[in-house]
Amino acid sequence: MEKRPFGKTGLMVSALTFGAWSIGGPAEMGGKQVGWSGVNDDDSIDALKAALDGGINLFDTADVYGRGHSEDLIGRAFAGAARDKVLISSKAGMVDNADGFKLDFSRQHLIETCEGSLRRLQTDHLDIYLLHLTIDGYPLTDDIRHTLEILKAAGKIRHFGVSVQFAHQGVEQLEKRFGDSMMIEYSPLKRGAVEDVIRRAGEAGVGVITRGALEKGLLSGKYRPGHRFAADDVRSRIPTDYIDRVLARVEELKSNANLLAAALQFQQKQPGVSTITVGMKTRRQVLDNIAALNETETLHDNPLEHLVAV
Repeated sequence: MEKRPFGKTGLMVSALTFGAWSIGGPAEMGGKQVGWSGVNDDDSIDALKAALDGGINLFDTADVYGRGHSEDLIGRAFAGAARDKVLISSKAGMVDNADGFKLDFSRQHLIETCEGSLRRLQTDHLDIYLLHLTIDGYPLTDDIRHTLEILKAAGKIRHFGVSVQFAHQGVEQLEKRFGDSMMIEYSPLKRGAVEDVIRRAGEAGVGVITRGALEKGLLSGKYRPGHRFAADDVRSRIPTDYIDRVLARVEELKSNANLLAAALQFQQKQPGVSTITVGMKTRRQVLDNIAALNETETLHDNPLEHLVAV
């Protein structure tokens, strides 16, 4: 698989990143579902190993994915000598509260959470450490930067940055020169200002990991209009009318192209994108994603280019 420079970090990352949110399984925060259904540990570890065998070298997780279970599985899969063959990205800052979650980027929390992630991952360092899902009202401060620099100086993390939700938060990160790594949501349904942020990040030497390429599976072509997700799946919180509108449009496109290849190629061509995160639960999904990314016949008229917000 193609390896790309991750900004100016010196890391070379596979064009495809293994997104490990889903393998954490069902989990709740504040009584709300934040995990995924339909997984088991044997399949998850098999998928992780298949990804490494297939050329994927970056594995993205977070302390809240499955309330730590995702990190646990990665630790089990790559403990020992295999650790030197992989890059691991994790995130911190989400904590439970009655409304679902709140953010805590305090020095004490970030340091304690980093130690917990290292323990579960069975490693002495994280290659990339991200503030998890910054939202308005939680500015990127010098105190937060200093905490991450402390972790970096101690060898606990190699690089740090932010997992942003919206384009203007990516702009804040770039303007404050906060770290050298960014994760941002990007898909044919979320373009506009996001593409400008990705381009600017690339020009600034910030490594960019995109997420949401398949819109939580809605652009994969595997679901038919009318589909509903299980109650223990985070996707059950997506408004059903939105699901129906997206799937109806996807159904119109399915006969014209391999939608999985179209979705990944849509991301791959965007200037500034270092690597594309896709959630994978099984060996079959890993192999399908790798094959789609390596599709030899590039889509000259990608149908997802014409997919507009629904």
